[in-house]
Amino acid sequence: MAHTTSHAAPFLSRAGILVLFLAAQMLALTAGAAPYLGPEDEPIRLNANVTVTGSDVRLGDLFSGHPDHEEKVVAAAPAPGQRMVLDTDWLTNLARTYGIEWHPADAYDRAIVYRSGRTVTPSEILAAFKDDLVTKGMPANTGLAPGAPLPTLTVPSEANPPFSVREAFFDPTTKNFSAVAEFTGPEGQSQFLQVRGTGFNTVTVPVLKSDVTRPQVITPDMIVSAEIPDGTLKHDIIVDAENLIGKSPITFLRAGQPVHDTEIARLNLVDVPVLRNDMNREDIIGENNVTWLTVDANTLPPDAVTTAPYLIGKSPRHIVAGGTPIRRGDVIAAQQEIMAVASRDLPLGEAFRSGDVDWVPVGEDSIGAGVIVSEADITGRVTTRPIRAGQPIRAIDVTRPTVIPKDKLVTMIYATPIMTLTVRGKALEDGAAAQTIRVANANSNKMVLAEVVDADTVRVVSQQSAMR
Repeated sequence: MAHTTSHAAPFLSRAGILVLFLAAQMLALTAGAAPYLGPEDEPIRLNANVTVTGSDVRLGDLFSGHPDHEEKVVAAAPAPGQRMVLDTDWLTNLARTYGIEWHPADAYDRAIVYRSGRTVTPSEILAAFKDDLVTKGMPANTGLAPGAPLPTLTVPSEANPPFSVREAFFDPTTKNFSAVAEFTGPEGQSQFLQVRGTGFNTVTVPVLKSDVTRPQVITPDMIVSAEIPDGTLKHDIIVDAENLIGKSPITFLRAGQPVHDTEIARLNLVDVPVLRNDMNREDIIGENNVTWLTVDANTLPPDAVTTAPYLIGKSPRHIVAGGTPIRRGDVIAAQQEIMAVASRDLPLGEAFRSGDVDWVPVGEDSIGAGVIVSEADITGRVTTRPIRAGQPIRAIDVTRPTVIPKDKLVTMIYATPIMTLTVRGKALEDGAAAQTIRVANANSNKMVLAEVVDADTVRVVSQQSAMR
């Protein structure tokens, strides 16, 4: 019994070891088939915007966190400078193929792949042709005119140089040329552009690097040299850069174009005061409203304001734009005036009393026509119509109260240094105190002009004959 036991224990131990070994192998195989989630089981992430160099798109370009297969080529890259879109279905199939644990968030998940490229312009191609031909004996003052328009090339950004010149030839007798540009194609293969054309004599002229407008002043760093056909050189085209420096366009100069004498002028620059912002007629210009603008004196109107003190304390006659020169007629003295405004509702025929009128300060130009601005024009008056509170009071809104009504019999007084005459008369119209009215002599019916003295008396102011 003991013998059996002593032999059974080693046997079971070896069997257990074998079982454990097989289980470990199965576990290892199972683990190898499980989807890879990335370092430390981080979720795989889609790279939605990808920039590649070269002709291939690799798995690692599209997904982050998958180092095992990141160099696997999964698609051809687009042409240099172009993009392509990999949609949700394509990406899902790719992830399934390589056992990537990635699922789209929605139907709009996609990856946009851009292949970087470098643009080669026709002028760069011709410049390279010329450099090569000049080394082979072509005169340096020769320009090249291709027989057909040259394309703009886009080559891989990794191509260095972007292109090279081959088989360049120039015939000095006919001035014909030919050359081949060799550049790298989308798949890395060599491609060729053959160009034929004619050479022409050129002259070198200064041109501007970028567009220039008035009143910019041209400086040396704004100028480069350019070649133009000598047949197009006109007598007024500037050929010496010194004749450009320090001058400004009369209107506008385009970059890269020859400049004519009539297109530039030397400016007489002056500083003039201008408003910082737009201002209107209700505003009064203060020192903080004024800044300075440098302009060409030749463009200023003769009545332009050139000193800031002239503006201070004045108001615009109309809206004056900020940042523009100001003419003297654009501003006026901002004199303050007062105008009569009803402080309460006043009915028709109401006599004005203390407190019925507010005197409101306003700009001189803000007073309406006929508005009363003097207290003397309202004292002792009555209203000729209802006036609402807050409404400006005009001269036609008030009148003196009637002292002598029309048709009333009055005493007419005519006084001279040596005598005084009185006679009865009849008022031909209503009259207020101190008002001149027409009065008829009761005896002769002759009409006379007389000033109202009181309710019963008038003083004759016209000719004496009316008293007889």
